[in-house]
Amino acid sequence: MIAFFVVAAPARAEWTANVGYHNPVTATYGLNLLYLGRSWGFEAGIGWLDLYSSKDSSSDTKRHTSASVVGDVNLKYFLTTGAVRPYLQGGFGAGVGASNNGAGASVGGGFAGIGVMLSSTSVYFYGSYTVDASHNNIAQGGLGVAL
Repeated sequence: MIAFFVVAAPARAEWTANVGYHNPVTATYGLNLLYLGRSWGFEAGIGWLDLYSSKDSSSDTKRHTSASVVGDVNLKYFLTTGAVRPYLQGGFGAGVGASNNGAGASVGGGFAGIGVMLSSTSVYFYGSYTVDASHNNIAQGGLGVAL
């Protein structure tokens, strides 16, 4: 009888969080989660959150309430590994919202750019030059930490 034993190391995701300037591209400042792989990175961020509630002036009980979240999703392709990691990126804006009258989601214009990430084992800085679908030039930068 032959027995097979498989020893596996625990799975570990390289998730990080960062605060960015023009990251997401839809906002002045944003909060982002970035999965850092060896060659690829996946990032999703929130640029702004809007909560609104008001009472109808003609009724004491009817309220109008809405909530919106806008951000972006992007992929990064890292050209090298190590402490200095130049990358290419591309993505699109996204938003979701809900109100008393229903809910919806939308996808905005795309963007593409080049950047560089300077990293240690637990902290990184990044900067990039990005162009959006309207041909706006956007300088991005930020600070991130490993989770």
